[in-house]
Amino acid sequence: MKNLAIRFIIFLGISLCVNYKIPETFYDIIIALLLLLGLIISYKEIRENNINNILSNYLFWIVCSYIILIEKKEVVFSLSNVFVILFIIRSVLLVINYFKFKKLETPSTVLSKMWVFTLFLYLIELVLNSTHGTKYLFYYIGLISSIELFIILLVIEEWKLKINSVINVFK
Repeated sequence: MKNLAIRFIIFLGISLCVNYKIPETFYDIIIALLLLLGLIISYKEIRENNINNILSNYLFWIVCSYIILIEKKEVVFSLSNVFVILFIIRSVLLVINYFKFKKLETPSTVLSKMWVFTLFLYLIELVLNSTHGTKYLFYYIGLISSIELFIILLVIEEWKLKINSVINVFK
């Protein structure tokens, strides 16, 4: 519950900074630091069987991404947008995981953690008005980690929270 409150405060700070650009000269750096704090919480917290932490983690990244994309006038609701494509793929994987194991959280892999990190990098790049160099890095790592997670979900019989990679499943 503590992480839910912290994420709400971070989200509120990002919303205020994006909408009002407060303070004028450093709002982008403040947003980057708030996203970094959200990333640290995502990596540190224990989410197993804690529905509040699981949902707050999913919603935090979805809502923060949406706010930043809307502010930067990115086309959010197009099927060609990398966020929409990856959101649909990850949602399908979440549904498969839920029906197979009755768990709301998908197994955590190294590639999934890398994908969240590239999401963080891409959002920071958007906030800092950079050249979108990490957009395709975010997209391709997201696709590769989704394929890995799909294979893991098909192969494993018993749900585990942490699986390093698809190679560990076949050992």
